[in-house]
Formats: sequence, C-alpha cells, structure tokens
Amino acid sequence: CLDCHNNLTDHIGPHASFSANVNLEAGCQACHQEHQGPKGMLPGVEITELGCIACHNGDVETGDGVTLAKIPSIANHPAYILPTPPATGLKFSHASHLVPQGKRGPTGARVKLGCVDCHTSENDGADMALPSFETACRSCHTLAFASEDPGRKLPHGSAAKVRDAVFAFYEAVEAGEVDVPEIVAPERRRRPGRTAPRAEVPALDVVPAAVRAERALSGPSVKGQCATCHALEDGAQPSVWEVEEVAFVTDWITGAAFSHADHVDEATCTSCHAVAASEKVSDVAIPAMGSCLECHGSASDFPEVESTCVTCHEFHGTTGAGASLPDDGIHRFAAREPSAPARDDLQGRLAAILAEARQ
Repeated sequence: CLDCHNNLTDHIGPHASFSANVNLEAGCQACHQEHQGPKGMLPGVEITELGCIACHNGDVETGDGVTLAKIPSIANHPAYILPTPPATGLKFSHASHLVPQGKRGPTGARVKLGCVDCHTSENDGADMALPSFETACRSCHTLAFASEDPGRKLPHGSAAKVRDAVFAFYEAVEAGEVDVPEIVAPERRRRPGRTAPRAEVPALDVVPAAVRAERALSGPSVKGQCATCHALEDGAQPSVWEVEEVAFVTDWITGAAFSHADHVDEATCTSCHAVAASEKVSDVAIPAMGSCLECHGSASDFPEVESTCVTCHEFHGTTGAGASLPDDGIHRFAAREPSAPARDDLQGRLAAILAEARQ
C-alpha cells in the first residue's frame, strides 16, 4: 500500500490525540479494503461499526486522561451528556404558545402557532437558528406603550436604551412635537323622548415629562411588558431596573454530527422534541438516545438507514483531533459521502500518487 500511498500522514500513532493502544500489525488492510477507484478505499461496515466497537467496548487510553464511555454495540449506545443549561433570564412557555385553539394576538384574533413560526433553519438546513425578537416575537409583542402615540414602540434592547427612549418620547410630547390624538367624549345614553345631557371632558392636568416617564417605566406599559418575558433586577426606585443577562446553549450535542436536513422527510419537530407541555425555558427538549435508536442501530438490523459509528462521529487521526470534530477531507473515515470540494481534493491527490507510481 505504501508504495503508492507514501505521502499520507499516520492515521493512528504517537501524534494522535490518544495513546495508540491499537494493534496495527495487520497493516492497512486491517481497516481498508482493496479499492477499485478512489471510493473503494472507504471501509465497510465491518470496520466502521465492528472495528470501532472492538476498541471502544473496553478501556481506551487517551492522551489527556479523559474517560470514554464503553460502547458494546450501537443498540446499547450510552446516553449522551448534555451541557448544563445556563440561567437564561427568560420567561417562556411553549405550552402557552402552542395551545390548540391558537394564541390571541394584538388584534384580538387567535393565531395557531407552529414550530416554524419561531424556529428557522440555517447552514443548509443542518442546524436550527435561535429565535430572535424581531423575527419570532415582535408580531405579537408589539411593545406599544404610549396612549399619546399608539404607533410608538419601545426599543428591544438594554434597560438603558428603553429608559432613554421613554424619556425622549415624553419630552417630545411636552414640547408639542408629537401629535397627541384628541380625547373624544364617550357617547351618552338617553331615555326615549329626552335629550342626552352634554358630556363634559375635564381638562387634563399638565404632568411634567419626567413624571410621565417615571410612571411609565415603573408601570405596566413599560416595566410590565419587559417583565412578561424577562427577569428583572430592581434598583433603588421602581423606575430603575435592569434586564437579567440572556444566555443560550448554541450546540447541545458537541460530541457528534447531526443534521436536521437529513431527518426532515422522515420526522416532524415534535417527533423528537417534546415541547407541547413545556412550561419554562429550563426544560431541555433534546431527545434521549433512545429516540435515536428507534431508527438507528446496527447496520445489519437497520439496512434501510445508514447507521454506523461514522454516521455521527468522525474518525480521529490527526494531531489534536477528536472523534467528534469535523472532517478535513483527507482523514475522513466516512460512511457518508464527502463534500464535493473535499472529494475532488482527495481524488486529485490519489490520482497524482497513482500516476507517479506508474511512471
């Protein structure tokens, strides 16, 4: 093999990120079958599944002392360990937004919401983007706060930005820069045959802008709206408060590759994510390994579904690389099809090696 493949780096050796306690005496063919063209070098199920388990069903020495879970088979794959979710500072209930009768919107009409109303895909469908206020929330949570200008909206941002906007608005009202709608007297009811008494509208007291702003910031129109979704930290005065920091986990499964796009034709969101009864943000709706094993298992048991170790895990072979890291197009130990640039690069290198060997 090395007569042709004489410029490839070691796959497993002292430069790998784990101690090489693997028997390599059988040579290249211990993992690689003889190839007919470049693609033939990709190992079969006996390597991508049984070969991995041959090592990983026992203690594997790692260069950094990490303890690896023992895996007797794919069907008995241990549970993955999810990162601890941080305190997000948010108040959100999936259950209240996914009610069967629909959520009442700003106009009073009920709108039946689904997952895709808030969650959008990215990276060619592989990942789901975190919902943003502008794309997922603003259509219902308008942040209108002032009767003097019903179309005026609070900015969605820091408490300091909100305070500045509220004070600036009421200063503009005081200066006559805002067209405040007239207060129309309510229609008076009358008895038949009598004239309705004239409705008197008392003159409004002149309230300084600073007082109006303080009232709004400490009342339901501003503070109450923010507190609907955010945890607030109160200050020395009712109108002085801060929004608690918002934090998210952006990658829940860090030790394996997963693509939503690969599953979109076979499952719905709720097939894996049980959110219909979720009442708080801290509920982690990532499915357990058992959900994966309903479709994925040993390749011999699930021939219609591509299910080997490298379906989710990349082979580890270069300095500092790990089994869960993205492939580099060269050391991929793949059952999946490489990306076009990586495949072209690899085929080009192999063709050059073979051409040089023939000469």
